[in-house]
Amino acid sequence: AFDLAGKASDVQVQVLTAGGRVIDTLSMGALEAGQHSFQVDASAYPSDTPLRFQAVASNGTTAVTSTLLMQDKVMAVGSGADGLTLTLQGSGVKSYSSVRSVL
Repeated sequence: AFDLAGKASDVQVQVLTAGGRVIDTLSMGALEAGQHSFQVDASAYPSDTPLRFQAVASNGTTAVTSTLLMQDKVMAVGSGADGLTLTLQGSGVKSYSSVRSVL
């Protein structure tokens, strides 16, 4: 999923290798501001490299800020000198302030 800061006339989700090479682009068309989801059939891509995603959005010639979102399972909650932390199943330890939402 990703979040758009504003209305966009053209939104694309790029599928990238871990090194940043674009291997596919999903055209999402025009979208309103807010949260949007997308699905990718990962079997179509090489299995020997982790994939990354990047949302690129514009409204005419103006770039629209997009934030990629992910889902993960909270395994533990901790605290330390830097504040609260969450241990996530797939992503390891993350600062609570870097988490957008807990459902």
